[in-house]
Order: sequence, then structure tokens, then C-alpha cells
Amino acid sequence: MVKKNVGGKTTQTALQNVDYSYNIRGWLKAINDVSNIGTVDLFAFKLGYNEGTTPLYNGNIALTQWKTRNTDSSLKTYNYTYDALNRILTATDNTAKFNLTGLSYDKNGNIMGLIRQGQVVETPSLAAGTGYGTMDNLVYAYDSGNKLLKVTDNANDTYGFKDGINTGDDFSYDANGNMLTDANKGITNILYNHLNLPTQVTIAGQNILYIYDAVGTKLRKTVSGITTDYSGNYIYENGTLQFFNTAEGYVEPKGTGWEYVFQYKDHLGNIRLSYADVSTTSTPILQIREENNYYPFGLKHKGYNNAQTFRDHKYGFGNKEEQDELGLGWIDITARNYDPALGRWMNLDPLAELMRRHSPYNYAFDNPVYFIDADGMLPIGKGEETDAEKSLNESIAQQEIQENNEKIKGFFTKFVTEGGEIIADTEDGSNEVFVIKDENVEGFTKDLENVIDKKEDLDPKKNKELGEKHGFNINNILEESGLSAFEKDFDFQMGHSCGFSGSTGACIGAIALGLEGKGGGGASLGREIGKKHKEQGLMNVFDPIFFDGSNFDIKVTSSPSFRPFKLEDANKPVKPLIFLEN
Repeated sequence: MVKKNVGGKTTQTALQNVDYSYNIRGWLKAINDVSNIGTVDLFAFKLGYNEGTTPLYNGNIALTQWKTRNTDSSLKTYNYTYDALNRILTATDNTAKFNLTGLSYDKNGNIMGLIRQGQVVETPSLAAGTGYGTMDNLVYAYDSGNKLLKVTDNANDTYGFKDGINTGDDFSYDANGNMLTDANKGITNILYNHLNLPTQVTIAGQNILYIYDAVGTKLRKTVSGITTDYSGNYIYENGTLQFFNTAEGYVEPKGTGWEYVFQYKDHLGNIRLSYADVSTTSTPILQIREENNYYPFGLKHKGYNNAQTFRDHKYGFGNKEEQDELGLGWIDITARNYDPALGRWMNLDPLAELMRRHSPYNYAFDNPVYFIDADGMLPIGKGEETDAEKSLNESIAQQEIQENNEKIKGFFTKFVTEGGEIIADTEDGSNEVFVIKDENVEGFTKDLENVIDKKEDLDPKKNKELGEKHGFNINNILEESGLSAFEKDFDFQMGHSCGFSGSTGACIGAIALGLEGKGGGGASLGREIGKKHKEQGLMNVFDPIFFDGSNFDIKVTSSPSFRPFKLEDANKPVKPLIFLEN
């Protein structure tokens, strides 16, 4: 999409003409133009990849800029830096009042510390440059299971993260890893249902009560005498309709009629600016209802353009509900609750077993400028599809590729069944793929346990012996198949053995069993299908550049979706790394 017209009556022009621009790779570059917002646009936003203080060339976002036609209309800028695992380290803004620095992580991606500049008085003023300082200087402590035990704020205890006066641990958890108490917020107990969703939160003797349907959709919240009912897009308080959502914002009652409120959102879906036409004539008069700007991890800026008109719309970061009743300070992101002051979840990740290299409590792979978690299940990158399996695979694949950009290391020896299911993967520095015959899976598992007990599972030689004892090595099969060099690449074989519609299991069977000579077609299977695809011009299941060598990683999903990724250093020949997500 390059342009959309938003709002306006049928007899009028649109209230806002929103323009989108992209770079040559199709990545979003700008919403409107920050250098020329003019007299009509209310909001403009820019993403910089290889510009800013530290230009980047690996897909990470190096810079964001925004500008609004609000009271403070000056250009705001964030410059970002990252560590070698693409975790954010700093976000420095051009006013120096909203910097996020000092970020450090443990090996699982849990935040160990952060320093946040911001408000240190109740009413700071960016225009006057007063009321700002070190708002948070946080030190985190964990148990061995990634559960946060205590946070110490060595700066301001009143704003940002509010550190209570506690001598012991701040947090406790149930057997499922859900937070039960938070001494800083006065939370003395939380009850959960079978989906690990809170049904009751007790704070200083008062309760927040929740009701859900069978699949976890929130239906009702009751607190301080106010009952909020969630009926799809329609939100009621004590039986009175408050608003209902639309594709471009929401509609709320006004007198005896209705008023449309439109919203600008950034690349992650965060609500940045809301506006409405308050004119009673045919000539529009636009009124900014609310403007929100965020630190990485979702805490809001204070001290400029914070004025609200009409009802406080408690949706912002990720377009999710902000729960500030009784000082709770959570954001309800469907499957879990999130604390933007801490930058982590309060509940275990429901898909934790699919993202083993990440802490089940960390947010957005510690890269909240690129990733957003739309439902509390898994992070997705800017512009990615929301289908869970595809998003997860793309996120994992991107992480894996970026981790290996500096040098080729950390590859996993993969052991898969003939049906394409992963039995085990061992990080031994190699990129071998072994197919374990179905009748040998049990014996393989026992042998692998012995190897692990002897701490030999990081020895590629030992893994190779184990894989070839119970199955066969796909890489060896390709080498010994008699195929030409052009046909030996695994990515080539994946393409023309399965085309656009085969399953993962079929691909493994066609290549491994077929080329081994046990699949009925023998080695000719890959060759013949390959020739046919080439003649029909279908080999662009991969970009043609992939034909001349194995310098690339490939992800295989059960969708199936064949997605090649080029390594930073394509001059180092490596055989493909295969992700099999089922």
C-alpha cells in the first residue's frame, strides 16, 4: 500500500491522505514525510536502516523519527544500537530527555539492567527542559528458572518503575511460572484459570476480577464498582456503550449521535496519534484527541503533547488495553500480561517449547523496535504476516541468520525422522542433517542419551557416528548420488523434489530415500523433477542466484514454505542449515 485516504464525509475530501514509502527491499521507510509535514498531515514517521548515528546493514532499525502537528511540532529522533545477538543496547533521543541506556542481558535474554531518562517530577516540561533526569536505574535478579525475583531502582522510585520498600524478594510464582505476588505494587495474590490467565488480582485488599470464555477471550472486568464488558469490538461500562473499534480507529457516542475517531499507528501497530473532525459544517476541523510516544519496551514519554480531550482511551502500545486500575500497570496482550516498566511478561510463554533459546519471559526477543508481540504468543517482525507458524519460523530464522553473520558458527547437527520431524538437534558447530530410519528411532534415542551423559554431544565426529549408525547423512547422499555439481545442492533438491506444494515429510522422503535408491525412483527422482521444473521455468521457487552453490541457509516448514536466506559472507561455502518446524 502506498496511499490511503482516511475519514471525511461522502461530500468531502478525506480528512487525511496517508502516504507510505518503502526501500528497494520492500521494507517500510516512511509514513508521510517528516521533512515536509505541511499544513495538512497530522503525523509523520520515518524508519532508518543504514542511516543515523550508527548505520546498520542487517535489517535492524537504526533510527526512527516522528513529527506531529501538535503543540510541540519539533522533530523527534531515536538512534538505536544493538549487541551481536540483535538485542537492543541503547536508544538515544535528540532531546536527551528520553534516553534508554545501560541495557545488559544474561545468556537467556533476561534483562539484567537498564537506565531510563525521563520525568522526575509530576509535571515535566520538554519545552522548558525542566523536570527530567535519571528516572530509572534498574538492577534485576533472577532464579535459575528465568523468574524475576527482585528489581532494585537506584534512581527515582516515584516515576517509571516504582520501587517499593522491600527487604526480601519482590515477586513470587506458582508452579506454572505465573506471578503470584508483586511487593512493589502491593499485589498480594493472583488467581489463574486453566489457561494461565488471571481471574482475580488482589491489590491492597481490593480485587480486580476477570471472566473469559473457554478459549481465553476476555469477556468482563470488574474493579472499583465499574464492570467493563467486552463484546467483540464493542466495549461497555456498567451497561453503557463506550466505543467500538473500526479498521482506522474507533467510534464513540456523542450526544444523540456518534463520533468517529481516527488513529495513526507506527510500523508496529502502536497507536501514536488519534484525531476527529469536530466541525458542525461541511468544512472539516481536525482535533487531536491524544498523542502517544514510547520508549523501547513500551513505557510512554511524559512532558510534551500529553493533553487528552474527551474520554481517556486506554489503548496504545500494540493497540492493546492498558490496565492501570489500582496501580496495576499491566498491558493486556491477550494470552499474557506485560509490564512496560520492566520490559518483560508476568506469565510464562505459552509457546516456550518452540523458542528454547529465549527466556520465556523476555519481550520481543529483546528487540522491541523491530518485533511486536501481537497476542502474547510469539513475536513477529514489522510487516510480517500474523499467521502463527509462519511468523514463528521467520523470527527464529532471522535470529539464526543474524547470529551467524559475523562468522559461520553455531550450526546444529539435526536428526530428523523420515517424515521430517525433528528428534534432536545438537550444537556441535557442524551443519549435517541425518535422517533416522523410523524403525531405528528408539535405538537412536537411547544411544543419544548415553552420548549426552558422557558429555560427548558437542563432538561432531560422535554425532556423525550416531547418525550414520541409525540412519543416513543427506549431505553424503547428495555427494555420492552421481548428480552434477549443479544438482547437488540441498536447496536445489528441495525446490524440485517438492515444488510449491509438497510437505516437509515428502521432501525428506524424496531426497533422502529417493537419492539413496530406496524410494522407487532412485537417484533419477531428483534429476527428472529438477529438469522438468527447469524447463517449465519453475525453479524460481528460489532466486536463481541460489543455483550456483551452497552458500545459503534454507528454512523448511510444514506449511510448506521454502524461504532462503543469504549469509553475510557468501564467499565461505557452507551447506544449508535446515529448520524443520512441524
